[in-house]
Amino acid sequence: MRTHRRAIVTLAVALALVAVGVLGVLVLGGDDGRGGPGRGSARDEGRADSAEDGSRGESQQVVAPADGLPLGTVTVGSTSVRCPGEVCEGIEVSCPGLSEPIRAMVSTTPPSGPPRGLVMFFTGGPGKGWYVDEASETVDEFEQLQAEGFALVQVRWGGLGWLRAASDEQVGPAELACRPATVIKWIHDTRYATLGLDPEPGTCGFCLTGNSGGASQISYALTHYGLADVVDALIPTSGPPHAQLAKGCLPEPGDEAYAFPASAVGVIDSSYGGARTDGPCAAADETFRDTFDRDSIDIGGSDYDYPQTRVHFIVSPGDETVAVRAQDFADKLRQAGSPWVRLQEVPEMGHDIQKSDVGMAALVAAILASP
Repeated sequence: MRTHRRAIVTLAVALALVAVGVLGVLVLGGDDGRGGPGRGSARDEGRADSAEDGSRGESQQVVAPADGLPLGTVTVGSTSVRCPGEVCEGIEVSCPGLSEPIRAMVSTTPPSGPPRGLVMFFTGGPGKGWYVDEASETVDEFEQLQAEGFALVQVRWGGLGWLRAASDEQVGPAELACRPATVIKWIHDTRYATLGLDPEPGTCGFCLTGNSGGASQISYALTHYGLADVVDALIPTSGPPHAQLAKGCLPEPGDEAYAFPASAVGVIDSSYGGARTDGPCAAADETFRDTFDRDSIDIGGSDYDYPQTRVHFIVSPGDETVAVRAQDFADKLRQAGSPWVRLQEVPEMGHDIQKSDVGMAALVAAILASP
């Protein structure tokens, strides 16, 4: 009887998620305005450049908080791309100030019992891989979270990824982060809010996690786009690498721990419309110092005081380039008055948390934790 009841609940939640996906573009509205590096877990690149390849729905502006940068529009279309979850959608995201829209895939796995919350997952670098798929080592952790009542939403970017600007478009990563911030708010409004949950402050709830460049995606959403009021817990892992950009691109004596490796320098420069070998970071262009500070997660944002949002960093201390940035960001949040900030060191984890049993165990525990 218990198994039969669970199957009915799972089917009902899955059908609700499908229905919400169809209706999502119809319930959004709002006004207009202005709109790192790391290694992702891209085991299934597939047809990422064709993330939305069918009929298009109505484009709707996502409502942005009054104190953050403006968000963009989401258009839902049909897709033939395979997703690891039970609900698979192709979307197109357009942002003010960016000349090119970007396609993405959204994969949703419903909980295997009564819903308790929703967790969004973002991968590193340009974000072109799934966080987990059928062949991943992290399937067991996803199944555990499902059993705990969480819907799991993965975002996989098409084209050249969320982090690359159009040629000669010097916008920078903070403005490009409108893309993930728009999808985060859209998922909150059309998927999570409809569940009618009321978790205790700092308890998932609606929660975000991302590794490396994925940590930057979710962190920008709070620091620059004002989404802390809708996020119960932020769990950056191995990042965010987009803190202290000037120290990474224009290092001075004592900044050795912050210096970006050559591969990361090219990723930073791709956000400013340059080639991967001749942009402002590669050239150590001192005239870009103010721009790097503006685009740094821990310096250039407008909001660091999160009275209702728990922030839990997970890093490997040997992964020094991102660990030192996570520490600086955590210190900034504490100084601003955020009450629930924790930085957890997992020495055995390495950079890619998805490849680490102890890292993934720490992530699951962080999702299930309370302040």
